[in-house]
Amino acid sequence: TSLSWPYMLSIPVRRTLTLLNQLGAVQSINGVGSKILSTEDSLKNYDMTRPMIRKRLLDFVQSLQIFAMTCRACVKSIKAQAIGLWKDRLAYIRENFRYESVVFASLEIIPLCSPNQVIQEIYNQLPSLLLWGYPLRSMHGSREEINAFYLPHINLLSESLERGDWDGLAAELEDLLFYELRFSAARLGELGIKEASGLVISQS
Repeated sequence: TSLSWPYMLSIPVRRTLTLLNQLGAVQSINGVGSKILSTEDSLKNYDMTRPMIRKRLLDFVQSLQIFAMTCRACVKSIKAQAIGLWKDRLAYIRENFRYESVVFASLEIIPLCSPNQVIQEIYNQLPSLLLWGYPLRSMHGSREEINAFYLPHINLLSESLERGDWDGLAAELEDLLFYELRFSAARLGELGIKEASGLVISQS
């Protein structure tokens, strides 16, 4: 029996909702629909007992490790056209008060402006794995505490862009990514995923 178009179209939707439920980003309620969860509530609905979820969390930390180890050289190689785009991204983050997104937004700049096709491919694919770490954001604290932590990093990135200081820009992004790597590995260790601690390396 052939499948109807409405049914065929509903398959990607159901898969997306399943993924968002697994991420703790939404909660499905029988007879009602799906509720979008706050960052604080998402961790409570993140089923870390499932082997697949634990594997994805390790994928998340490994992705952070790759970014932390390579971002300095990649930033130095990107074209000057990145300046305006990066400034716009940082301005948007300020306007929306979601300061923790500075990491994801900054990493997105690299494949857009890098002349190297390998870097473009890797930096286009890996950020999707960072979504698995979404619930860990709540472990930074309240919205005010999260913003207070990330604001100095946004300011330093902005100042480096204004000066055209690529060495300073690359070093600041590297520092931020190594912090994210250490923080995430430590939090996963507290949640019983001890393998994450072995992925942390010393910053050169």
